[in-house]
Amino acid sequence: MVQPVTLENESPQRQHLERESLCEPVFEYFPACIDFLTSTKCEKPSFQCCVNVAELNLLAKEGIGPRWICWCIEYMVEGLKPPLNATRISELPIKCHTHLSFPISEGMDCDK
Repeated sequence: MVQPVTLENESPQRQHLERESLCEPVFEYFPACIDFLTSTKCEKPSFQCCVNVAELNLLAKEGIGPRWICWCIEYMVEGLKPPLNATRISELPIKCHTHLSFPISEGMDCDK
């Protein structure tokens, strides 16, 4: 199993570049779920959203780790209007027939 990535010994500028690089797959996969997670009009997540959740689960288990995925999502949704909906977050794994190997919440506090 791949160990989660750490950047503690890197310069702040290098850390920023590394974080953006590490977040690229999350930035690619997560947007497909934004409509479902922020709207009350979508009854179910798109097929692509569910496929991408599976990819994110794989990244959480064998790639960058669940905390990094959380941080990337936190960065991506900061200031998002409307914000993530707690009910929709809990429905996502059920409606995609899977589980989440990474945390998502309406407050997105990945340090907890």
